[in-house]
Amino acid sequence: MQKEQIELRLKELEAKKAESFQEISDLKDKLEELNSPTITEEQAVELNEMLCTHIDAINFSDTSNYEFEFEIDYDGRVRVSHFDPCDLIESIKDEFQEIISDFFKVVDEE
Repeated sequence: MQKEQIELRLKELEAKKAESFQEISDLKDKLEELNSPTITEEQAVELNEMLCTHIDAINFSDTSNYEFEFEIDYDGRVRVSHFDPCDLIESIKDEFQEIISDFFKVVDEE
């Protein structure tokens, strides 16, 4: 084979390789979509309403849900140097997990 023929063949194989990678990626995406659990539109609306109801009930103004750290600036002003809503976020996560467990039949994977 001549140099030009080898270079041409190499380009052809590289193009096929790129096409194959794209096809593999597309097939993986389709398989993941097919394996995803499904719910009806009515169930999705109900779940959304349950989650929104919980969010609406959260008292975001309750400062006991947050951790603050303060510092004094050079000009004597007090400012918040650190703000952490960890207790609130953990509470929301726990509630969401409970809502999802109530809504779906949760089974252990074996």
